Amino acid sequence: GAYGHAGGRTPVLDGLAARGVRFADATAHAPLTHPSHAAIMTGRYPGAFGIKLKGMTPLPADAVTIAERFRAAGYDTAAVIASVILDEAYGLGQGFASYDDRISARGGEMVALSDLQRRASEVTDRPLAWLAGGSAKREGWFLWVHYYDPHAPYDSAQVDPPIGDPYDREVAYVDAELGRLLKGIDAASTIVAVTSDHGEGLGDHGETDHGYFVYDSTL
Repeated sequence: GAYGHAGGRTPVLDGLAARGVRFADATAHAPLTHPSHAAIMTGRYPGAFGIKLKGMTPLPADAVTIAERFRAAGYDTAAVIASVILDEAYGLGQGFASYDDRISARGGEMVALSDLQRRASEVTDRPLAWLAGGSAKREGWFLWVHYYDPHAPYDSAQVDPPIGDPYDREVAYVDAELGRLLKGIDAASTIVAVTSDHGEGLGDHGETDHGYFVYDSTL
């Protein structure tokens, strides 16, 4: 909604944009999850580490991540991951004292590896438990909470049925869960940064999801 989408149902994100700094022009380094996150976490181009495709080349141990910088400065660090694409084996756990990437298929169902994910409600539960465990009372903490629902397949049909578009519905679902997360954080003493690793084609240029082209819709 904060970016002008009339169909958006995102009061939490819109509120953050209204109260904080909204970047009108933001471009991902790659339309793929792992390379883009490598850039987000290190501030360097993924090609600097030889990372071109998701999961094929882990972030090397000698890369310096933002989590490592926070930990070196005395902060407690934790991450909660929603997709196996960011499994700790791919190197993004560097600097995190806690890297919660335990994800399994629901009900024993067989799905593609890239589709193994945790719903936003389960993701939100984990950092709230971490904060309640005492980390929020320490000198400082850095927490990365990764949501994955606004990503193919769009199947959150049980969330806010009046929203007809399945992608908008998943974004609204994550927005609501983000609101639940923020209620468990002392906003007066916490910097909150929201970003995304890439966009979705949603039919633009004939691309339904992402990863093939580098048009603005996916970057």
